Amino acid sequence: STVNEESSDGTGRFDNPNFEMSESELNDFYQYMNVDASLGDRAAANPGYLSQLDLLDMTGSVISVRSDTFRIHAYGEAVNAISGEVAGRAHCTMTVQRVSDFVDSGNEPEDDMDALLPINEAFGRQFRIVDFQWSEDTI
Repeated sequence: STVNEESSDGTGRFDNPNFEMSESELNDFYQYMNVDASLGDRAAANPGYLSQLDLLDMTGSVISVRSDTFRIHAYGEAVNAISGEVAGRAHCTMTVQRVSDFVDSGNEPEDDMDALLPINEAFGRQFRIVDFQWSEDTI
């Protein structure tokens, strides 16, 4: 068989870890019933082979999608200039979400960062108010 012919340096094709057999070689020499099952990386599923599944099995329970949603709590008060007493207080909570659109619509979200308009370079992406609530006075 010519499948593992030696090269001029005395090594066979299987000595090369990057060697992959072609579909025609598999058909001609090994006559597999399902040739597709034998194509691809020869090291796959061997001990020491790291796959995406291996990584996700270990990290899947602690990773999360990047969030571009933020909750902002604000407090303000008005002070009487004459008496110095607090005349009123306000508390609010706002949820904002950063979106892919730029502040100025002159740039598309997929535009290269080197080609941004000066305002988009300075201020970046838009934020949208998703929720706003006035809160009870807690002070």
